[in-house]
Amino acid sequence: MQIVIEENSYIERFLNKHSRYSQELIQEINDNILTMINDKPYKIKTVGKLKYRGQTIFEYKIALDKSFVCRVAYIKEENQITVFYISTNIIKINFTKDVHNLKGVSGK
Repeated sequence: MQIVIEENSYIERFLNKHSRYSQELIQEINDNILTMINDKPYKIKTVGKLKYRGQTIFEYKIALDKSFVCRVAYIKEENQITVFYISTNIIKINFTKDVHNLKGVSGK
């Protein structure tokens, strides 16, 4: 399965703001998102009943170290996983509100 980190303003701003962690975070996503999905599905949650490009949105937490924890939002399409949002807002209800306000997201 192909992993794509979408090139959008949300991801770009996040990576610029957290440039110290950007390379490590991208590597972590590319190396471990399939492992999370296949081996640790209990750590994967849906983001409300929200959809992006018509697909259910999923999320999980990444802790690179004690001082940097974030949530990653992604969708699954055929043979591709697309990460389209990353946030240090790790409180689930607030993260869901943030995702709901993104361009292209629909649902409750």
